[in-house]
Amino acid sequence: MGVKIRNRVEKKASFLYVCIYFKRVLCVNHNPFNFRYGLSAMKTTATLLVQICLLLLVAVPAGYASQDNARAVKIISDLKHGGGCVGDYHALLVGINNYKDPGIPDLDTPVSDVNEMEILLKNKYGFKVTRLINQSASKKGIYDALRTLVSKAKPEDSVLIYFAGHGDYDRLTDGGWWIPWDARQGDSFSYLDNVLTQKLIASMKARHVLLISDSCYSGTLFGKARALPPVITDKYYLELFNEKSRWGMTSGNFTPVSDSGTGGHSIFAYQLLKALKKNSKPYLSTQELYTGFARIVANNSDQTPMCRPIKGTGDQGGEFVFIMAGGPGPEPDIPAPPAAKTGSWLSVEANVAGADVLVDGRFVGKAPLRDYEIAPGDHRITVTSQGYSNYERTYTFRSGRSRDVNVLLAEARPVNGSLAVDTFPEDAVVKIMNIREKYHRGIELAPGKYHVRVLASGYDPQSLWTEVGQGEDKTIAVNLEKTAVTPPVSQKPVAPPQSAALRTPEPGDTWIEPVTGMEFVWVPGGCFDMGDTFGDGDSDEKPVHEVCVGGFWMGKYEVTQAQYRKVTGSSPSRFKGEGRPVENVSWHDAQGFINKLKQQTGKRFSLPTEAQWEYAARERGRKVRFGTGKDTIGPGEANFDARSKYKESYSRSGTYRKETVNVGSFSPNSLGLYDMSGNVWEWCQDAYDENAYSKHSRNNPVITSGSFRVLRGGSWYNLPGACVVPDRGGGGPSERFNRYGFRLVLPGHK
Repeated sequence: MGVKIRNRVEKKASFLYVCIYFKRVLCVNHNPFNFRYGLSAMKTTATLLVQICLLLLVAVPAGYASQDNARAVKIISDLKHGGGCVGDYHALLVGINNYKDPGIPDLDTPVSDVNEMEILLKNKYGFKVTRLINQSASKKGIYDALRTLVSKAKPEDSVLIYFAGHGDYDRLTDGGWWIPWDARQGDSFSYLDNVLTQKLIASMKARHVLLISDSCYSGTLFGKARALPPVITDKYYLELFNEKSRWGMTSGNFTPVSDSGTGGHSIFAYQLLKALKKNSKPYLSTQELYTGFARIVANNSDQTPMCRPIKGTGDQGGEFVFIMAGGPGPEPDIPAPPAAKTGSWLSVEANVAGADVLVDGRFVGKAPLRDYEIAPGDHRITVTSQGYSNYERTYTFRSGRSRDVNVLLAEARPVNGSLAVDTFPEDAVVKIMNIREKYHRGIELAPGKYHVRVLASGYDPQSLWTEVGQGEDKTIAVNLEKTAVTPPVSQKPVAPPQSAALRTPEPGDTWIEPVTGMEFVWVPGGCFDMGDTFGDGDSDEKPVHEVCVGGFWMGKYEVTQAQYRKVTGSSPSRFKGEGRPVENVSWHDAQGFINKLKQQTGKRFSLPTEAQWEYAARERGRKVRFGTGKDTIGPGEANFDARSKYKESYSRSGTYRKETVNVGSFSPNSLGLYDMSGNVWEWCQDAYDENAYSKHSRNNPVITSGSFRVLRGGSWYNLPGACVVPDRGGGGPSERFNRYGFRLVLPGHK
């Protein structure tokens, strides 16, 4: 085969030589560009001869006729790194764990996937790697890195692009997006469109491009598949390598992708890395790699991996071929480890080239370190590099044995500072509004600006911003001023509408609204102690005071997306699902829904007052911590952030779902009400007032004056402390978040 290729090339060279000779002898103008585009000054004979030469060149196989194309690899032994035939192998690895917008759920595995992929590609397959993680993986950062590959990769090079993060699907255009670090939840203009990615890949001069996307909805990139041959030979690899290719591999088609797998990796990344590690063949094609693990991913998850050419990018029938570093054939001579049986040897690989390696605190070399002789016994191995956290671990070395240590150095995080707030009065409550954790004196905070709110009963609240520097232990003082307490305004009890034709509802009665199918539960009236009855809440939950409410019908569930669409014709929710609660709705949106429902039914629906909501969540005012009817909560009883690092004495750790679930997924409280704690925050009728409990009337209180509106119950995004029944939240009436929803009440008789 190699001889035939050489003869063909020699004939092509001979034809070219003859043509150039006639051109030089007969052309009036010796400008070489004239030969390519034609000469007006050329004599007829010369023109004819040149045309004959061109016809002869055309007769040569197209794969060898253009000097602009990447050079063809002639024999299989040329498929190796460093031989000058295969060009450079470039890899762009993108991984995003933590998104800038808190509305976009964070992920657990992408950075770990990228770190291990970097070591593997560098050391085993000879790649030059560029890595973008978290903040560096902004929309501009990814776009600029792709453009750099467009300009940098040569025709003989190969390019691998790996993305691990969120993706989204555009139902309007049947397209897809990658979600970069700085994306804004729900704003498609801040996403990276697959069409742009395809355009950049199509513009790359590289011979081969392989895009691997561990992200949902990446299947919109792909064209039609090609099958593996029944027998794989050296000829197969040569033909794949010599033809241009633009291929993609994805963890899922149009299905959401799992972020949890084995060993700190996603299911897809774990199997991909495992297949690349286990490979012992000098060459590995894209489809060989894929078929080796895709079925395992599909059998152990709901994902449907895909591997196909990328449509519209200039694929010409080739395929990306992984080549083992060093390739087949003779390897350079490497001195063997000392033969003495009393020694041991250490080799260190790290994702940061040139990292310092220390043994028992003594510098012994830089990574990658090969066969460093070390005395048998226990030794402390330290790997360190500026800008990265140190790796340190003690290993046992046995006589006559070698130990390989693979190290993933994590980028060093900024040194945190701390914040303490001295207040007057001393028992004032301090809240930091732009973090999720509860404030405590000396709380550890990452460098940045923080919104501090201080409030106490009988004092005007204060809000301020303060900045905590790197490693700074900061203390600020906030003195509150006393405020005159407005005497409560006496209100008459609101009597439920009466009808002689209707019997008085009884506990346990339910009613189904016929237009939407919403179910309502009868909540008998009564009196209860409203506020922080457990004594561990915030000052806006004080003072505890007796409140009486009349009987009312309350929605058994939060209003669903199907019900919202039935009334308004639309669903603004981020997490789609007809049985899920509608979210991304403002207080004004909820009022618009109620007004339309009133017009369609003639019923006096409303949002619950804050007193009604707490009375119902507490099962007619019982002293109970959660709307489930229990004093403790776990992820099997409500939808909230149950990660172990946020565990409280009254909560159990476990699953953090990172999104809403269908209403009614958990058990109800004793009144038959579902999701009174967690899933989505629920708008109430009241205006938010930090001192509302000092202004409440005893009977059916409601606060009407204020710029904000009350939210109760916590959500899927919140920690257990925000899901306790007394906790009060507030938001602007026009604010929309994927954590805000609502349920309805109907006063008195229907």
